Amino acid sequence: MTIIEKLLPFISVPVTSQRSEFAENEFTLLNGETKEEIGSYSLEEGNLISFSLHPLEEESLSTLNKNEILEKGKQFFKAFNPNLNDFQLSSLLELDESFMIVYEKKETTYDLFLPGTGFVVTVNKAGQVTHYNYSNESYIIHYPEQIIPESEALKQYIAQLDFELVIQKFDRATYKNGDDTYRFSYQVIEQVMDIPVDGQEGSSIRQEFNIEESPINKLVPLKKSIYEMIGITPDYQLINQKIIDGNRIEIWSGVAVEKESFSYEMEEAEEQIIKLCFEEHSGNLIKITSQESVSCSNEKISYDEAKEKALQFLFQLYPNADQNFKLEKQEQENFDIELEENEDDLDEVDHLEDQLELEEDYEDFEDDFELLEETYEFYFHYYYKDVRVDQHASVITVGKETGRITFLALEVPKEQELNEVKEGSLISIERAKTIYKESLKMELAYLMEYDEDGQVHYNLSYVPAFPATVGHVKAIDALTGDAMFVDVGDAMFF
Repeated sequence: MTIIEKLLPFISVPVTSQRSEFAENEFTLLNGETKEEIGSYSLEEGNLISFSLHPLEEESLSTLNKNEILEKGKQFFKAFNPNLNDFQLSSLLELDESFMIVYEKKETTYDLFLPGTGFVVTVNKAGQVTHYNYSNESYIIHYPEQIIPESEALKQYIAQLDFELVIQKFDRATYKNGDDTYRFSYQVIEQVMDIPVDGQEGSSIRQEFNIEESPINKLVPLKKSIYEMIGITPDYQLINQKIIDGNRIEIWSGVAVEKESFSYEMEEAEEQIIKLCFEEHSGNLIKITSQESVSCSNEKISYDEAKEKALQFLFQLYPNADQNFKLEKQEQENFDIELEENEDDLDEVDHLEDQLELEEDYEDFEDDFELLEETYEFYFHYYYKDVRVDQHASVITVGKETGRITFLALEVPKEQELNEVKEGSLISIERAKTIYKESLKMELAYLMEYDEDGQVHYNLSYVPAFPATVGHVKAIDALTGDAMFVDVGDAMFF
């Protein structure tokens, strides 16, 4: 049977395939009736190694139970690989509208799964196989000469943990025991992923996690409008505006633009367009997206000048910004190096004159040479009662040539929600660490690594696990001592 014939039972419409123009073993799946692209697959030595299918609207909305989902995944794999018995079910993970089924090989000495040695099938709740990947790479297993006890691994892991007192929102979408309120919490900062069984140093996650910040001094807002600071002059036109999801989006341009030739998506930057986003109920400006071209120039403002402009703009939006914001410190040297590199780039442009036969040709080129303006970026973190509010970092960028505000993403929590933060006597960091330790268990697992030649290696390590909660504990409530753990949905690990 051909690959298409094997795929047909899993696709509810007639289908044909078309070889990719870019890779010999990659194919596009087309609806046999409409000729629309509905998926793709790839082969290796004639065997199916990947498959993707767009969810079809015609599929039934009925939902299957877990056993039916698992059976569907088995059927798909067996259609292309008869050696199903070489693999064991290692996990079943719930996604939004699908389940990801993972089968892997097991190493017999320690009876542990070898990650990435099998196949993954994603089946949606209507019973449609939407993704498939199969890995058949060669690998080397390294067996340890000695294994430290779990208690020693736990001691090492805990010693390398850190905790930061923050105010964070425990939303239900992230935390299984969340309630969508802001609370004082000790956020867990992990620095290693694992503890090797020989007791050596584990894989580092982050070497430096402390963000250095500095308070900002009170500034008197300038007698300028925010439009002037952004660079919107009387020569600019308000092309259109629209209310979307409680925000007012304004579209501005200094050149002629067709009224509906742009998107209202703030994340989508468009040439010669400035987008402003205001909260409708408060009128506060919360986002700016600007993608204007500027003439190439040797004159650039300094980092300190740009910082002053960013601060002035912040105070224009929040006159009491010094009470709630701190500025993230950045290495000044990086900007100096960057400026030197930019000057080198400009020298290269100047040298084009020698390559052109006629001086006027170069002058025409110089007049037309416009590019997106380079920027300085400034990050501000929001504080409440002298404690950082997690997930509320704001960024302001300033053009290096024009000094204009070119981008804004303001993340400010609602004042009413912060006013509802419960206060009281906080537990100590030592107590928070003890609570975390009580939820934690170190388990043996094989970790996969690639060497310089692409060869797969498996090494035995202790990794953190949370048997009672399944999801990892990411924070400790600083008032109640509750361990807050992430919601992993209807997941099962074997």
